[in-house]
Amino acid sequence: MTKKKINIPFGLNPKSWFLKGKDKERAKAKHELSGTALDKKLADIDDKPYVTVLETHFDPDNPKKGYFELDWNQSFIDMLSKAGYTGVTDDEIVNKWFDDLCKGIVLETMDTDVLEELKAQQDSRTKVSKTELKDGKVEYS
Repeated sequence: MTKKKINIPFGLNPKSWFLKGKDKERAKAKHELSGTALDKKLADIDDKPYVTVLETHFDPDNPKKGYFELDWNQSFIDMLSKAGYTGVTDDEIVNKWFDDLCKGIVLETMDTDVLEELKAQQDSRTKVSKTELKDGKVEYS
């Protein structure tokens, strides 16, 4: 016979009674949360930047089209602002950072000859279009 774990409220747990400040906040978060919600809360408690990919979406018929769903905290926005990223909304700031991150990854992996060829091809083709989706998401095609 397996025993069912009883989850008592945080305030009734004797281990929580003598905790104070951030130690108490961390213990409460660990008691009540899990996964990315816990990671974000712990970062918030410690005033640390936090960003994670929640989901990756793509079109199975055209996998070049897609987007990442990100989650972040205010400390992450503050860090980006200090690094020179600006925008009217937090989404705009994060989108600019993510664009730069993706460009950097591409440039790191490219041979300079290949990069020059791609630039020439891009100049002869139509430009990439950027579409603002609901909930502040952006799609490139």
